[in-house]
Amino acid sequence: TLVTSYRQLQELRPYYRFLDADVDRYTVNGVYRQTMLSPRELNIEGLPPQAQTWVNQHITYTHGFGVVMSAVNQVTADGSPDFLVQDIPPVSAAPTLKIDQPRIYFGERGTDYTLVNTTQAEFDYPGASGDVYTEGYDGSGGVPIAPLLNRLAFAVRYGTIKFFTTSAITGESRLIFRNNIRERIETAAPFLALDPDPYMTIAGGRLWWIQDAYTVTTRYPYSTPEAGFNYIRNSVKVVVDAYNGSMAFYVWDEEDPLLKTYRRVFPELFTPRSEMPRELLEHVRYPEGLFDIQAQVWTTYHVDGPDILYNKGDQWMIPEGVSLDGGGPMQAYYVIMRLPGEAKEEFLLMIPFVPNGRQNMIAWLGARSDVPVYGTALNYIFSKSTTVFGPNQVESVINQDPEISAQRTLWGQQGSEVILGNLLVVPIDDSLLYVQPLYLQSHETQLPQLKRVIVFYRAPAPAGREGDAKQVVAMRPTLGEALTAAFGEDVGDGETEGETPSGPEAGGGAGAGGGLSPEARALIARAGREFDAAQDALRAGDFAEYGRRMQALEEALTDLQRLRKE
Repeated sequence: TLVTSYRQLQELRPYYRFLDADVDRYTVNGVYRQTMLSPRELNIEGLPPQAQTWVNQHITYTHGFGVVMSAVNQVTADGSPDFLVQDIPPVSAAPTLKIDQPRIYFGERGTDYTLVNTTQAEFDYPGASGDVYTEGYDGSGGVPIAPLLNRLAFAVRYGTIKFFTTSAITGESRLIFRNNIRERIETAAPFLALDPDPYMTIAGGRLWWIQDAYTVTTRYPYSTPEAGFNYIRNSVKVVVDAYNGSMAFYVWDEEDPLLKTYRRVFPELFTPRSEMPRELLEHVRYPEGLFDIQAQVWTTYHVDGPDILYNKGDQWMIPEGVSLDGGGPMQAYYVIMRLPGEAKEEFLLMIPFVPNGRQNMIAWLGARSDVPVYGTALNYIFSKSTTVFGPNQVESVINQDPEISAQRTLWGQQGSEVILGNLLVVPIDDSLLYVQPLYLQSHETQLPQLKRVIVFYRAPAPAGREGDAKQVVAMRPTLGEALTAAFGEDVGDGETEGETPSGPEAGGGAGAGGGLSPEARALIARAGREFDAAQDALRAGDFAEYGRRMQALEEALTDLQRLRKE
């Protein structure tokens, strides 16, 4: 997985840890790109046993350092992530990604407490010529620990007399506690329910945590409970400074009656949404936790008539996931794409549906994340007169392809573990293009590397005539090559001679090979640039993301399909 690669390549020392990778979007050198980012948090447990002393745990090792970021659609020649931010101190590929304050005192891991500004040197980061130590903590986090009453209070809290026996504490020393961001937020606002997936973002040269928070209740009249409550609103976005620990509770739903009550009780706690800095506003996203609940409810309530609703005559379901994790319902995924009628691409969260008890795709649901259209939902329903393959049907076709199967077997015999990434869905016209990354992992290095991309496309078929539908499947090192292999035969006028795929990597199915017109080659090249073969299976337990500039990819693939029809 992507996190495994991050750990192998960028943890650098055993006392650092990447917990997971979060999806976001940034404008990098003028291009709107989808990215994965993971903070390098402190991992005290990684110190050797002889170094597990009280001084090391609470005074010397106090903070994580920096992040790694990679584009979802780019890899190096050997299949490793192509980093946009990497190393210690962090090296950024664009000015918008520059980090002036990379130190992480507040994060998802957290510790009991840390002491800063003591007489003991505080480790900062490992340098090329030796360890580097800080000159002191100049943030606002923590509380003074020198006063006797404070020492006594924390000695009782943590059950230790070290606050009295250590000589490291000075008049400037501070104790930083509640540095786990979830605990910190819950302490300040215990009436808010928190999304399970906070994410870090770079804004203004600093590192920030964004935590979606909900107002929930079980007492909304006539509402069916879902996930333990029957009312939920994403009423608040909480932003935490990773260096200072300062929190801002931004009001996101001013009409929510529960939040209105909380605001009257705690008027100083909340900040109007209009005061959120633009740099942070660009990175808010529609939360997966809320979207998952809405998608589950939508499987039943998408119908119009009460009779159909009561009898569940048009019930949908979320298809089984085809991913690194194996089974379970497919997870929602973020994507950059241009919606019909819109002038530019945007950041969406989406999930497909299949009819209850069947495997063909029937619809997909999306939620928009970019301001000012944030929160707008859309539901795209495929025509009932055609059959669109669902994820499990596509996976079955890929697994049964004799040439792809033979190549996978060969890799396995050579001592490499073959890992299929999450199956990605790209809407084009009245059908879907499926893209699946394939990774190889050596048993010795445990470092997965992206080696191939499999594409599958099935033209829409009239209901009852599914056998007449033409479908193509191909496997290649890059998306552009896979598209050429899949669509080459029928694209363009054939006047320009193209490569004819051969060997086990060509993949089976009609359309593999043939001549390509200049226009077709240009479209495939454009698609390859925008959605490279480097789609990564993201964090453990999450569906993978689409590539950057999905607008250009979608347009190129749609034009390819039209060329095939001409």
